[in-house]
Amino acid sequence: MKRRGLTKQQKRQRALWLAVALIGGSFALVAALIGVRLSLPAPVLLDEATLCPVDGKPRGHTVVVIDKTDFYSAQHVAAIKDWIARKKTGIGEQELLSVRLLTDRPEDVGQSVFQRCNPGDGKDLKRWWANPRKAHARWQASFGDPLEEALGPILSNQETKTSPILEALDVLMWDTAFGPDMPSRTLAIVSDMVQNMPDHNHYRSIPDVDAFLKTPLGRRLKSRAWQGVKVEIVYLRNVAFNAKQGGAHVAFWEKLFRKLGVADVKIIPPFELERGIVAARPAKQGTPRP
Repeated sequence: MKRRGLTKQQKRQRALWLAVALIGGSFALVAALIGVRLSLPAPVLLDEATLCPVDGKPRGHTVVVIDKTDFYSAQHVAAIKDWIARKKTGIGEQELLSVRLLTDRPEDVGQSVFQRCNPGDGKDLKRWWANPRKAHARWQASFGDPLEEALGPILSNQETKTSPILEALDVLMWDTAFGPDMPSRTLAIVSDMVQNMPDHNHYRSIPDVDAFLKTPLGRRLKSRAWQGVKVEIVYLRNVAFNAKQGGAHVAFWEKLFRKLGVADVKIIPPFELERGIVAARPAKQGTPRP
């Protein structure tokens, strides 16, 4: 006996239910996509010059101070570039990176030779709602490449008869762009850390920290807002000061920064990075000896 097929009315009802189910499913999918999009953070408007948020402060500020008062050998330059290449990838999205120069004029450290926020390199973006490759290309063109270009003249050979490291730090800590209202602050110093000024000269002697803090310069430094600052010292080798480098010299700087109230102090010997470069540089001309 033959089975009877669906009636026309049943077919129409079945088609209607299928259409309703398809429309309902489509609405649910669209609603889900809208929900995901709304849950994502709103795009941040960036300043064209600095790449920092137009509205609001950067999420942090890292200042790299490069000592220009000494001669840099090819090995020094290679190691410093290697370290900065690592450093730039550690700068968070919407965090500010500034490069300053330490010269024989302390006020020069108040000006940046490079200053931009990290716009994001796209590594955290998802392909189905963004374009990670485009974001990385923008990061390279606007943040990575300009930094490398700026390093060329910065690391060219130059040396002076004085090294006002402490005086430069005093100037730097006046900078409101590196003030205590910044969410996070990191100060990285690329130097042999050999202070060489008439009043404070490491070639003559490494001072007692407590005694130094009682001097006018020491009191000024102590009055600055160091709380929360993380200090990194890329400790370069100075052949003219080699007998006194390390040990007591490092201890002076570590104790000084801790007495000033910083959050952390890290000493980084650049030649112990994976390149394993070890090199010396010539003595400063006209440098007083102990």
